[in-house]
Amino acid sequence: MYGSNLGKRSAWVVIILLLCLLSTSIAQVSTTVADINNNPGGYINEHVEVEGLVTQYVPGSSTTLAHYVIRDDMGAEIQVNTTTGPPETNVKHRVSGVLYHENRNLFISELTRSSLEPDIIIPETVEPAGQDNTLLYIIALTGILIVSLLMYVVLSNRKKPKQKNASAELDAHKKTPIPASVDSKQHEKFLNSDGENTIVLDREYLTMKAMPGKLRVMNGEQADSTLSLFGANSTDGQVITIGRDSPDWKKHLKKGRENAHIRIQDSSKTLSRLQAELIFNNGTFKLRNLGQANPTVVDDKTLDVGETAELKDSSVIQAGNLKLKYEL
Repeated sequence: MYGSNLGKRSAWVVIILLLCLLSTSIAQVSTTVADINNNPGGYINEHVEVEGLVTQYVPGSSTTLAHYVIRDDMGAEIQVNTTTGPPETNVKHRVSGVLYHENRNLFISELTRSSLEPDIIIPETVEPAGQDNTLLYIIALTGILIVSLLMYVVLSNRKKPKQKNASAELDAHKKTPIPASVDSKQHEKFLNSDGENTIVLDREYLTMKAMPGKLRVMNGEQADSTLSLFGANSTDGQVITIGRDSPDWKKHLKKGRENAHIRIQDSSKTLSRLQAELIFNNGTFKLRNLGQANPTVVDDKTLDVGETAELKDSSVIQAGNLKLKYEL
């Protein structure tokens, strides 16, 4: 009766999974601002989604980024940096982005934002819209699947041929297929919130890791703004490249590097389309010069093509009209 018991256990497992799927579709749990404030270390450099009331908007300046304050239902507040314009205040929004900290403050770098303002009530003279029957369809489909599975178990037990001995039963059990693994990679792109969309980063979250330190812009309209660093995995370590923005910028990168690249909008063309790359490996952070016409300078040392220099706290990087400082 081994096969009969195995079939029944399999049926119960499938039923439990279907019930879990149904309960998940009915109620979903999201991260709150209070969760983040109570345990910031568990969310730093992670993609988060929160809901709350926008209470204040602060325009950007030469030293600060444009941001707004969002408050959840528990009264917890957090700042959200944005480059997509001011949200409507005193309106509830859903916001997603990457959580980071700077100067002991927590910020969310906004990726998406949507208003949760309730719909306008339809006048009684207008026929109301049809009811959403999605939940009913899910319940009905779940019931059909459960009944079909039970019928299959009953019929298979009736038609099951008599096994010759215990060893044959054990061999059949050993031949049970092993489920294949699932690729769970997710891709997202966004503009970095460092002013007028001048510096653009493309990131692939689940395949990238945070690199130590940050880059601070030292000149131009974005002076004193900072960039968090997320590198792509490679044989050299974690790598992020820097170069001048152009329509064909992807053609100048190695395969797999396009998701960790800082593009600089440089109308005077003082930068190369592939100017330099930052490499973190075995606890050491280095910069490798890739520019030929406009070499990269690190701490007043001009680097040849392919030459590297170790970056330390407060190291100054200069290439063309761009000037950055590396900070731990």
